[in-house]
Amino acid sequence: NHNRSITGMIYARLPYGPCPEKYQTIYGELIDSKIIDIEEITYNDDSVKEIYKLNNEAFNYDFSIEEEKIINEVIDNLVKKTSSELS
Repeated sequence: NHNRSITGMIYARLPYGPCPEKYQTIYGELIDSKIIDIEEITYNDDSVKEIYKLNNEAFNYDFSIEEEKIINEVIDNLVKKTSSELS
């Protein structure tokens, strides 16, 4: 609708779908600022999985009505797509 990407970032094609090229840096900044928390889950086979969770108290949801509308449209359009379809 606005002829530009929502984030302004360049995305890389990764095995589980598109992701910002510098996602490691972005995750690091989000973790350092306590916007996201990492929870580790250990399974019976001793494998460990990291879960990234949004810290709602630390995140400022200061979106305009137009921004919220765009976010919801994107979610509605992409929610049922597979990682291959997104890439």
